Amino acid sequence: MEFCSAVGLTLKEGIEIISQHSDKFILNIKKTNGLNKKFNEKLDEPRILKITKNKKYLNLLVGYF
Repeated sequence: MEFCSAVGLTLKEGIEIISQHSDKFILNIKKTNGLNKKFNEKLDEPRILKITKNKKYLNLLVGYF
């Protein structure tokens, strides 16, 4: 999938890369606590953890590393 390169980037950087590849998808952004619950919003910017494609939607799971 051409959007895999956005995984691990900050949300802002990831959306920029995704928008370069395609503008025909609607983005659904779901926030999670991240991979480790001890990390919180104060430590870092949210990052894209996973991207899945469903018809005309791109689902982005966003959290903290």
